[in-house]
Amino acid sequence: MNIKSIKFWLITLMALVSCVSSTVMAAEYELLVYKSPVSKLNLNKLTLSDEYRIINTKNLFPNKSRLSLAKANITQTELLLVESDQSLEALMASIERLDGVSHVEPNYPLELYADYSDPDSYKQLNLIKSNALKLWALEANRQVVVAIIDTGIDTSHPDLADALYVNTNESLDGSDNDANGYTDDINGYTWLNWVSGVDHADVYDDHGHGTHLAGIIAARDNNDGVTGINPDALIMPLKIFNSAGKAKQAEAALAVRYAVDQGADIINCSWGYAYISTVLDEALSYAADNGVIVLAAVGNASRSWGYFPAAHDDVIGIGSIDENGDLTEYSNYGSALDYVIEGDIYSTLPLNKEGYGYLRGTSQSTAVMSGLMSRLMAHSTAVTASNINGLLRSAAPFGTDKQLSLGYGEVSIDALLAEYNIDASEEIYIFSDDTQNGEINSLLNAPNPVQGNSTTVYFNAQESGMQATLSLFSMNGVLLSESSFSTEEGVNEQSLDLSDLNNGLYLYAITVEGSSAAYTGKCMILR
Repeated sequence: MNIKSIKFWLITLMALVSCVSSTVMAAEYELLVYKSPVSKLNLNKLTLSDEYRIINTKNLFPNKSRLSLAKANITQTELLLVESDQSLEALMASIERLDGVSHVEPNYPLELYADYSDPDSYKQLNLIKSNALKLWALEANRQVVVAIIDTGIDTSHPDLADALYVNTNESLDGSDNDANGYTDDINGYTWLNWVSGVDHADVYDDHGHGTHLAGIIAARDNNDGVTGINPDALIMPLKIFNSAGKAKQAEAALAVRYAVDQGADIINCSWGYAYISTVLDEALSYAADNGVIVLAAVGNASRSWGYFPAAHDDVIGIGSIDENGDLTEYSNYGSALDYVIEGDIYSTLPLNKEGYGYLRGTSQSTAVMSGLMSRLMAHSTAVTASNINGLLRSAAPFGTDKQLSLGYGEVSIDALLAEYNIDASEEIYIFSDDTQNGEINSLLNAPNPVQGNSTTVYFNAQESGMQATLSLFSMNGVLLSESSFSTEEGVNEQSLDLSDLNNGLYLYAITVEGSSAAYTGKCMILR
């Protein structure tokens, strides 16, 4: 082969390499494309561009019956899966130049706001310390539906199986019986990688976060495991996060609108991000316009930045405080924060993840507040989205004077119950606890938590010969066992047999004959 031939083939090869490299697509992007109201642009019919290639498109709100979605004032929006070697900014600019496109933005990601607690978190029985369980003193007169937009839930969990919302207009037959655009959505729905067509009615939690929140809110009072703040609530699981805890805002927007249209009273959003897309912003406003309460965690970055959706004007932002009432080292604060409550909680986990465990974060604090609000709404139909904030502020220490670090503060359960002329001490033994004064004091038990079949209750008696009774109760005041004894002056000890009981939190009380006082403690079984 002569020199000319070699040069020819080298030049040809370089040209081919250059041509191939110029068309290599470096990354995939999900973009939300908002079209002008009169736009007739069909993104599916766009020819291959040198700058990008459209892999798939989905119309967020197709012109078919999805209850009120088609009637709502919604921007024409399409979600694009695009392949390009351009930067994200350049790619969005390229698409925005198309006729009929109003603007383009990324399908922003979302972050969960929870983490595993430290090994000593069993000592922080925070639902008791915050008095949240006093809300059982409010009788539930109706079932409130709480939509948990999260990782799904373990629907087979014994504490949650009976807490599921049921869409009575749908049947499990592969059809969209209620014509809402979703097939077989009997207990909720799942949107994962929705632009590629992954949506279905299986809401199983392969992560754990959503199951934990569901237990905090509505675990059933069934003498098994734990009990939620509102064990009469119904949970609507809407899954947008995958097993790795990844999700996007377009799917969240679909879930918010679905929750509203399916009759949810409260939406729990224990997640967020520093930026918000137009489509999610509009969905949150849609919830507010329809009288649905939306609560969101403010985030765990220990920053004053207003993370969304907590920073949205129509959303109630929840942060975390520690057992001393101070803002935790992880909780965000600032203008997005409305209320705070403790957030290191023992609750349900998927059965393949031990069934129960501790998680902490503003995620858990948000679930506590969702449980609290749902119990108020269950007790009285007069409590609505329009007035619940006023009710909460009247029971918070700062009233209308919102602070940078604690919002309106921690809502006082006692103050809330006082609005209904209820003295919770007459309802559940735990609330008449007095361990430092009276005939008996310095009450404690060990081991705690209990990993075996018994624990020993230690206490100090003022005198010998007092006839007393040691009683064991479930968390809603159901008597499980009792034994009588006579006190000795000074230190006493009595054994509690726990061999027949399941993991969970229990109350014990010592009462003295002739006295109206009940001296109480708590023990956790954690085998």
